[in-house]
Amino acid sequence: LWPPIVRLLSSNLTDAEYSYAAVRISWGSSFGTILVYSLCPLLLKFMEWNNIILIFAFCGIAVLGAWISLHQSLFKENGDKNDSDEKKDVSKSAAIPLPSMVWIPTLLIFLGIILQGMLRDGVTNWMPSYLLESFNMPAENAIFSTVILAVFSIISFTVFDLIHRKLIHNEVMCAAVTFGASAVCGIALYIINTLVPSVITSMLFMAIIVACMHGINLMLITVVPKRFAKSGKVSTFSGILNAGTYIGAAIATPVFAVFAENEKFGWNFTVLMWAVISVIGGMICLFAIPMWKRFCKNYAENSILE
Repeated sequence: LWPPIVRLLSSNLTDAEYSYAAVRISWGSSFGTILVYSLCPLLLKFMEWNNIILIFAFCGIAVLGAWISLHQSLFKENGDKNDSDEKKDVSKSAAIPLPSMVWIPTLLIFLGIILQGMLRDGVTNWMPSYLLESFNMPAENAIFSTVILAVFSIISFTVFDLIHRKLIHNEVMCAAVTFGASAVCGIALYIINTLVPSVITSMLFMAIIVACMHGINLMLITVVPKRFAKSGKVSTFSGILNAGTYIGAAIATPVFAVFAENEKFGWNFTVLMWAVISVIGGMICLFAIPMWKRFCKNYAENSILE
């Protein structure tokens, strides 16, 4: 869903509106997570899991119906069809080819996104199992605790958008700093769990790590594609970069399980891995910063979000 959303926003909104809308739309997935993880443990007491999936299928159909009936009026272009076609022709002819130097920082950003996906989805997916196996938390409570991650993510979208607009205007630099904050949390969690394990501390640090990953997601998958506006390929780059998140998730989900279930390693070593991944992600972003700054200055300066 994300690439067409980015294209839709970038085509119909100003830079300032884009920044505002992207954050609010990102809230939607977090609210959905809160809804699912809050309702499912309750609904499972009254119905089978396949009936719950059927309910959400009907929700998807309802959204589809609403979109089909409303999208034309929401995004109707001003002027007649000829004016609209003329605008499209102008926009196509105005597309500026990308400089060759952009591909190296883009590749580095893609690698950073993969590591972000490993932590964001890996920690989120395995948090219930971690709490269940490490602290004998009841399964219902362990599942419900994932709501905390979604609440923190809603806060993180707003906080990191503010940091980017007011303090660190380079989104790759902002991502590097955020990876550093995640590394600190991972190391702190590893040390605390080695000395004095605590379910509250574990939930708090895991929530902060996931919140940091949502902040990096906002920088590298929402802001970065906007820099390619002059090329007319915002949706293309959004889709390519967004794929990195799910490559990371596909890697992390089984890998974290292998380490967590291995007697030689266990969950605490897995937590240490989260810190190591954060450090690597931060170093990759730091290496990409000079090249990305040059690209933004020479090519994308007019598309910087204010």
